[in-house]
Amino acid sequence: MDYSILVNKSNPIANSYFDNLSLVECLDIDGNKISVEKTAYNMYINLSAYLKTKNIFIEIASAYRSIEEQQEIIDEFTKKYGVDYVSKYTAPIRTSEHHTGLAIDLALIVDGVKICENEDLLKYEDIFFEIHQSLSDYGFILRYPKGKEDITGYGYEPWHIRYVGKELAKYLYKNNLTLEEYVEKQLTKVIIFDWGGVIMHRDPVENNDKQAIIRVIKSFNPTLSDDEAWNVYLNSLIDENGIYISQQCDEVSKAKWVERLNNLGNFNASLQEFSEKFSAEYLSVGYYSDLIDYIYSLKDKCQIGLFSDLIYGCTPALNKQLDLSKFDNVWLSYQTGLRKNTLDAFILIENDLLVSPENILFIDDSTVNIMNAKKRGWQTCQAFGYEIDKIKASVTDFLNNR
Repeated sequence: MDYSILVNKSNPIANSYFDNLSLVECLDIDGNKISVEKTAYNMYINLSAYLKTKNIFIEIASAYRSIEEQQEIIDEFTKKYGVDYVSKYTAPIRTSEHHTGLAIDLALIVDGVKICENEDLLKYEDIFFEIHQSLSDYGFILRYPKGKEDITGYGYEPWHIRYVGKELAKYLYKNNLTLEEYVEKQLTKVIIFDWGGVIMHRDPVENNDKQAIIRVIKSFNPTLSDDEAWNVYLNSLIDENGIYISQQCDEVSKAKWVERLNNLGNFNASLQEFSEKFSAEYLSVGYYSDLIDYIYSLKDKCQIGLFSDLIYGCTPALNKQLDLSKFDNVWLSYQTGLRKNTLDAFILIENDLLVSPENILFIDDSTVNIMNAKKRGWQTCQAFGYEIDKIKASVTDFLNNR
């Protein structure tokens, strides 16, 4: 459950959010059945209990609202308060925080009298001040504070609280930030993933890229052993000028690579034959779909990038495994002409991103690549794709290191 989700006029809630929403049923101040997200409700109960020790009595006026219920609110408030009031205080459908189940509109009980109407609640600023002081201890924030109207898009609502979790709530309260300001700040952070080894299977994991390459070489010369076939491939990668084939994509360089392979492997494949076989075998290599789903889920928290050394023939497999349009930036060696074993490749990325190096997290399985990233001041996580828990922990630490 993403308790930091931002829902506003610029960020309508997605249907997929509701798949993981766990609601509990409770009663509002008038005894009507309502729903609240489970953790948010439990923390509200704790907040309410604490405030009672201060002789402050709160109840829930409203919480979770369906799309249909939000439309009813809009219609009711338009009749009651007018269009100008609704545009200032009421969210269009799909843009209301109440769709999340994490937002609660508070009502007060003062001297045994229920205070529910917004215009009446505004008269009890002293009570709300005490409430606001305690919110972060229970994971809540004042969602629409004074002085932030231009940022949140709404006027001051002392009754509207939002559950975001204790850690984030305390951070926002301490730094006087709205959720909009926090999310904007987070989006200046970038997490960059390697492809081979992190997303795609690599030796010693079964169904890996090394096995695919050996199959390619042996399909043209079956007399070679696995080790011999692998060495043919490794020894073919660098041309007479010391440039790797993974840095080249022109037809002349491709043809020279296949010529080197033919000579080293004692076979006679054409460029087309070898390229087609290479791409076909790479398409069969395994990959970590659960990690890919996790990478996509980071899109609303930070920028995501892909940084990989790969040969042009890997492109069909890359496109099969990943939707590159979901990445904010993609750096492939055969397009940039730079490999990760040189600092120039990392400098190129920094120039593209224009963010501080400490705001970049690089996830790669190679020690050399990780060391280069560290030399540039990047945050790093050395891991294989099957170490998804390690990757998630590193990402969480990076995003929470504010």
